Amino acid sequence: MLADDGYWQRFWRRRATRRAFLRGALYGGAGLAAPALLACREEAPSTPLPAEEARPRLGGVLPVAFGLEPSSLDPHTGVSGGDHCYFTAIFDFLVAHDANNELQSLLEQGRREYDQNRRKEIYHRVNQFVLREALYVPMLYGVAFVGVNKKVANTGSLWTGEAKWRFPELWLAP
Repeated sequence: MLADDGYWQRFWRRRATRRAFLRGALYGGAGLAAPALLACREEAPSTPLPAEEARPRLGGVLPVAFGLEPSSLDPHTGVSGGDHCYFTAIFDFLVAHDANNELQSLLEQGRREYDQNRRKEIYHRVNQFVLREALYVPMLYGVAFVGVNKKVANTGSLWTGEAKWRFPELWLAP
């Protein structure tokens, strides 16, 4: 072996054996055949759930698989990204994006409406829904804003700073 013999010089001088060629052909053929076989398999028919079983029930167990453990399931004290993974699975955000990334909700309608009577009507519908259904309502104004339903006759919005905001002021301000 010469002193100036480098890796690439030895590599190009080496002869490819028949076994190495067949092994490479086998791996390549298996790699190409596997996706083709998976694409051709028949899907199992999915049966829709009966209407009774499709309704959400209180209580029970929510099986989840997230990479992070939550520090708390209370949106006021949740501080990490792991907590927010659980929040999206548990709490109703009252706001959703459609296929065009437009907000679809009563809350968003109330923010865009300039007629005061129409805004009051929308707010009343939102307030009735929140009082009836939602336990926690995360707001659109960042991580610090969370609306809270205390399951009593009032609904408020808690800001983690020094000021405290009321729910209608936060959502219906022009």
